[in-house]
Amino acid sequence: MASRQKPPGVSTATARFTAVFAAILLVSCAAVIIAPFMAAADGGSSAAPDDPATALIYDAGDLLCHQMPERSFALAGVPMPLCQRCFAILLGMTAFAAAALFVRPPRGFFAFAGAFLPETRLPRLTIIAAALLLVVPMAIDGTLQLATAYESTPLVRAITGFLYGMAQAGFLLAAIAGADALIERWRYRKDA
Repeated sequence: MASRQKPPGVSTATARFTAVFAAILLVSCAAVIIAPFMAAADGGSSAAPDDPATALIYDAGDLLCHQMPERSFALAGVPMPLCQRCFAILLGMTAFAAAALFVRPPRGFFAFAGAFLPETRLPRLTIIAAALLLVVPMAIDGTLQLATAYESTPLVRAITGFLYGMAQAGFLLAAIAGADALIERWRYRKDA
């Protein structure tokens, strides 16, 4: 039987998903940054924005975040719809997705995740260690705040959130790349 060959120049589902994911994240970042300015321009606040679009952004943020004003960055005197850590997670995810658009890592979970790391003799172990290094600081900071009287600073919350966001987006995109590679191998395999 004749084998089906992958047509040249066809973008993968991973590339399309990454582009859509990056666009959604970028629009989300813009909305989170613009919302306090919109609330201030309307003379309202984050607690009761007058504009329906602003209210929608704050309501969406409420689904994801505690929105504590004392733990949120304020723009134009109005707290953002996401706290410092959640906003940093969004920024980290956006940064990783944007990097994946330009770096164009290979498909496959470990190939994708490893494209952002130096080559080693133990690539899978290195990838797992890197993911843990990105996630652990936020886990430690959050656990300490929950279990003790420790209160982290805005900078610590932002840094740990950014690192976690990069790991979260990296894992999601690597999982999509792995699934895409499996599907393409099955779809374009040579029939024996």
